[in-house]
Amino acid sequence: CSSDLYDAELALGHMGEQIGGELVASIDALQSPPLKPATIARKKFAKPLVASGDMRKSVAHEVGKLRE
Repeated sequence: CSSDLYDAELALGHMGEQIGGELVASIDALQSPPLKPATIARKKFAKPLVASGDMRKSVAHEVGKLRE
C-alpha cells in the first residue's frame, strides 16, 4: 500500500533528523583525547574536532524512495 511507504519514508526521515542531531551533539560534547599544546597554540582553542566547523555543518541525511 502506498500509504505504508509514505509512513516508512516519513519515519526514516525523522530518524535521520534525530541521528543527525545526536551526531552534532556528540561532536560538540567531545573533550578527549585532549589536543597537544602545539595544536592548541595553532588553533587558539582546545576543542577537539573543531577547526572550521565543516564537519559539524556537513552532517546530513537523505531518505531515498522506497519501492512498493
